[in-house]
Amino acid sequence: MDPRTIGEELGVHYLIEGSVRKAGDQLRITAQLIDATDGSHLWSDQYDRELKDVFAIQTEIAESIAAALRVPLGLEGDETLVTPTSDLAAYDLYLAGRTKMRERGVGLLEAKRLFEAAIARDSGWAPAWAALAEASEIRIWYNETFPDSMPDSVSVRTALADAERAARRALELDGRNASALVALGSLQRDRGQWDTAEATYRRALALDPDNPEAHQQYGEFLREVGRIGEAVRALDRAAALDPAPIRIDLLGLHLELDDRPEEALEVYEIGPQRDPDVTLPRLWVDAAMARMWAGDEEAALDAFQAFAGEFAPPGMNPDEVAEDLGGFVRGVVTSDSSLIPDAIRSGLPPDVWRMMGGRDRALAMLHGQNPLVPAGVPLPSTFWHPVYDPIRSHPEFAGLMEASGAPRMVPQRTPPSERTRPLILQESSVGRPGSGAAP
Repeated sequence: MDPRTIGEELGVHYLIEGSVRKAGDQLRITAQLIDATDGSHLWSDQYDRELKDVFAIQTEIAESIAAALRVPLGLEGDETLVTPTSDLAAYDLYLAGRTKMRERGVGLLEAKRLFEAAIARDSGWAPAWAALAEASEIRIWYNETFPDSMPDSVSVRTALADAERAARRALELDGRNASALVALGSLQRDRGQWDTAEATYRRALALDPDNPEAHQQYGEFLREVGRIGEAVRALDRAAALDPAPIRIDLLGLHLELDDRPEEALEVYEIGPQRDPDVTLPRLWVDAAMARMWAGDEEAALDAFQAFAGEFAPPGMNPDEVAEDLGGFVRGVVTSDSSLIPDAIRSGLPPDVWRMMGGRDRALAMLHGQNPLVPAGVPLPSTFWHPVYDPIRSHPEFAGLMEASGAPRMVPQRTPPSERTRPLILQESSVGRPGSGAAP
């Protein structure tokens, strides 16, 4: 494609293109910097190096491009952009693990195995330990990564302990490793250590302000403590840095919590474009639920049926699945629970009951363990959805919030006058293609 076309579709001013050729232990790398507005070449160079120098080459190329653009990289002394390992196979395992971790779901188990294999080859390499810590913490939020598809409190505590050991080891090796701090902040958040977690996240972001995982996890922390407007801004930044399915999904969810359903629907629309193979089922479910919240029965039903078409259990009659989903959507939209099949009605979360006007049923369910929340993990954000606003002053609801450890009783949402259009929607409006990487 013509560089100008690529620049227009991506919404960027500059492009880097090049090639890598390998023969034995020898590398030949060519790289050039292009001004996408007119296709002109601003800088180019060729590098002939040994394979062992691959990390130094990455920094050298980045410094050359930064010099051509007259921007600083912020490197001092002997700092590099990539923390090198003496074992290139460990580096390959690490990169493969990062890719699997970005997929979420069962990919987290494969990511852990890859990071552990990298550590087995180079046990003194901090990035592998930090990545293992992140994957170990994140997995507690995905039931499918546990044998019984529902971790108990012991399994959750064990996973968090494993994450902490790996994070502490990474920080012993490199006290400035931002990913290790992100994992540490997340497990502190999962333990309800709000002040400590925030300080840890802020350290990570100060070290690596363009780390999408750091912005995402910090955004999820802000949600837990009821600072919804700030959470939206953090998730917006995360999705702009890396428009992965999980980040798109979370941005949509946080916009819903911020009482911005129209923008949430727009964000969810981007999800299937960037995730056509349904690598993250929850993205498709949350998008369907958002349409149902909006009262769009037809769109919600289409979305749920598209999801069921991909994930219906083997042997189930598609017509029966479609009929059950139709009853579910109609029942919720019309607030008539009798239309919802018994098998679905028994598993409805409290916010759906509240949406249908079932205050008492919702309150009763909030007393129990939310099946979507890891056992033993405090999750005040259960109470931040706008559907609960009319009953916030109800004594029983207030008591439930207090018992959850919520640091405030009313969520801090973005005032209408201060709302800005999400960055990912601004990007899509200039023709950004729906390809994007996925964590």
